[in-house]
Formats: sequence, C-alpha cells, structure tokens
Amino acid sequence: KIYNSLEHKTDLFEIYHSNNNRPVLLSPDHSVYIFSENDILAKKTKNLKKGDYVVSFKGSKLNFSKSLEVPVNYKLRGLPFKEDIKITKDLMRLIGYYLAEGHLLEKYRNEIGFSFNIKEKEYIGDVVNLISKLNGTEAYFNRYQDYLKDKELGKNHKFLVKKYGSWNLGKYKSYNPSIKQATARIINKEEVNTTQILFCSSKWNRFFKTYCGNGSHNKKVPDFVFKLPKEYFMELLKGYLRGDGYKGEYHIKAKSVSKKMIVNLVWLCKLHGLSCGYSEEQNKEHKLPQGTLFKGGYVYCIRIPKSEFQNDSEFFRKSSKCGSKPDDYLMPLFPLRKVYARCRPKSFIEHRFEHAMLKKGAVNRDLIKKIINWFVNYKSKPFDKESKKILKFYNTMLESNLSFLRIRKIKKLY
Repeated sequence: KIYNSLEHKTDLFEIYHSNNNRPVLLSPDHSVYIFSENDILAKKTKNLKKGDYVVSFKGSKLNFSKSLEVPVNYKLRGLPFKEDIKITKDLMRLIGYYLAEGHLLEKYRNEIGFSFNIKEKEYIGDVVNLISKLNGTEAYFNRYQDYLKDKELGKNHKFLVKKYGSWNLGKYKSYNPSIKQATARIINKEEVNTTQILFCSSKWNRFFKTYCGNGSHNKKVPDFVFKLPKEYFMELLKGYLRGDGYKGEYHIKAKSVSKKMIVNLVWLCKLHGLSCGYSEEQNKEHKLPQGTLFKGGYVYCIRIPKSEFQNDSEFFRKSSKCGSKPDDYLMPLFPLRKVYARCRPKSFIEHRFEHAMLKKGAVNRDLIKKIINWFVNYKSKPFDKESKKILKFYNTMLESNLSFLRIRKIKKLY
C-alpha cells in the first residue's frame, strides 16, 4: 500500500532522436544510457547534448511459443459458452486484415465485416479463403457430446429435459450436430467502389471484440501476439499493411487514429528485429490510394523500410546502393577515428572507401567490420592500450542487439 508521497518541482526536457518525430519527456536527473568511446555509460538528462547517441534495442532473446490457445466467452440463445481458440498463422493474417479494414455489426446478427476497394481482388479472395478455414461454434456439438455422456451414465428423462430442454431432446433423435465452417458473403457496392465481406458468428464476433476492439479509435493488437514468434507476427503485419499500408519507393507507411495499436506494432517490430519509425501528424481530408475517403484528423504512423521484408517478395525492395541503412542499423564512428590516428593503416588507395566512411557520423555494422579489418590487417603502428579497448568494445557491440539513435534536439520546457 502507498502510505505517503513526496512532490517536488523540477525542470523538464524534451529529447528528440533520429527515429521518432515525438520527443521523450524526461526530468533533469533521469539517467539515459549513451554510446561512449569504449563503453555504454549512464548520463543524466541535464548533461546530454545534441549529437549524443542514446542506446535502444533491436531484436530480443525472449522465448516465444508456437502453440497458443486463447479463451473466448460468448452467448447463444441466451446460454453462456466458452471455447479455446488455437492461434494459427492464417488467423493472425485475418487479424491483421481486421485491424486495417474490419468492423463488427452486433445489433442484429453478430456479423464481422471487412471493407476493401472493389479492385483489390487478391486481398478480397484471401480474406474469403481465411474465413472459410474458421470453425464455427462448437457449442452445439459439445452440448450433444455431453448429452451422449449423460445417456451413457443412465440419467433419467426428467434430468435430461431440465439440462437440455425438450426441444433439443427431440432434435437429437434425428440428427447429430457438427462443427461447421464459417461462410463469407460478398457484397459489391460499385457506386462507391467498395466490396464488403461479411460472415455471421457469435463466437468470432466476441473474439474480435475482446482481443482486437471495435471502432477505428479502439482497435488494438491482441496481447497474446507478444507471446508468439516472428513468423506469426509477420502474418499479422502482412494483413495489416495490405489493408492500411501505403507503399513508397523504399518504405511502407501505415496510419491510424488508434495510438495504442500503432505503438504496439512498433514494439513488436522492435522485439522481432524489424527497423521502424514512429511519428504523429495532423492529416487533412483526402482520398487514400485504395479509393476510400480518409476524413482527416490526428493520426499515428508506423514507417517500415521495404528492405526489412527479405522473406516476402510482395513488400521487399533492396535498399539503393547509395541509400543509407535505417538508423537503428547504424553505429557511431567517432572512437574509430582515434584508432585510425594511432595505428595509421597502409594501403590507403585500396581502402579509400573505408577511409571516406570514417568521416561520417555513423555507418552500418558491415562497414564497421570492414574498417576494423582494415586497421587490423594494414596497421603501420601497433595498437596501443586505448585502441585495443575501443576495438574490443566495438566487437562486443557488433554482436549485440543494441541500436544507437542520435539526439537531434534537446528542448528545456521550464
């Protein structure tokens, strides 16, 4: 229990770094980890300066599970039922489509709907196919199995009528309930260039509402996604980007009015080693590439380089030869310039590219390795104690899952 509290006035600082257009808000004595010459050091916010590299992470070593079931509670004819739903890659892709284009119609038939531009036939076909793989309610089937067990146990007619109802008992004599697959209906609205995909299911309506939310402002990434491995998350991301993603030349950008959803997508990208950027912006009313009207408003954005989709030809594009890597692939170079000055590597003409890279603020890890190999193989002077310490530090960082983001601006608020 909290038995007391202490309050004090302090200054606040906004820290802007290279992978986010929104600042981190910190007090002056808050410790921040930064990249130093030969170590990772804690530095107080009030001592930070523009050009420092703060430490973040890229990828995790968490244990993920490929076998996951989640419960869903729903009602049929006023009776409560509970089922465990197995999470599959196909279901994850359908969740991605739902986060981008899905909605729930609960007033009459507990329907789940998806809206696409009428020309997006490939995505429409994929959603219809994914729906056809969903099991409908197991409630009737399970209830019939319970009835058979009670009959085997010799329960009397009065007990069976009270538990299952006389109407059901009559029905059980002539047929055996089965678990049916969900069936999609397709409605083309050519006047607005829209195709709607609908299917009716109390179970799946409750599943999407419970784990994914309903309404554009309330959409969320299901919590259980954080327990699943990368290949499952990539299926969700694929479905989401097919619906909401805008493909630029080298990046894919998606916008949403749900901050929670976008922030969680950023976290999941980071956990699975995908580079991405986060931003917020005020958008005017405009037409989206797929033809639907975006009403405008304050939106939250995720931006992912196409080079991150190496196993997916639909989104992948190699970075341009002269194009830089995403910021969280880069490492600062300033300590290596000190090593260069002391070891004076030879074969300058052969390694003029490595020499030119030394003038940059930060480069990707492959270039860091080339520069270090140049030092090791062509040094004209032996490494001194400090140079060895710097090189050892770099070799450790090259094997780590840390990333380093440059501070662009520091703003003191009060």
